[in-house]
Amino acid sequence: ADGGVHGVADAVARGRGIRCDFCGRRGATLGCFDRRCRRSFHLLCAHVTSNDVCSLVRVPDDDGDSFTLPGREGRYRLYCAGHASAVRR
Repeated sequence: ADGGVHGVADAVARGRGIRCDFCGRRGATLGCFDRRCRRSFHLLCAHVTSNDVCSLVRVPDDDGDSFTLPGREGRYRLYCAGHASAVRR
């Protein structure tokens, strides 16, 4: 595609009702990539807590179901701590 960010307004509206599993506040827009998991996080909480509560797992650069982070190379998926350990095996 064009490399732009899509669906931001929809994600923000959806996130208003979702609590972050790290800080407990509403507005969590990033969920664990495991589709069965209900854990969600704010981007900043995910970045700060990486590995304690959730993990940013680097994936191949051509992975379309991933995202980039400012100041970090590569593409990532977010997993809660329990599912990240299964992915890294």
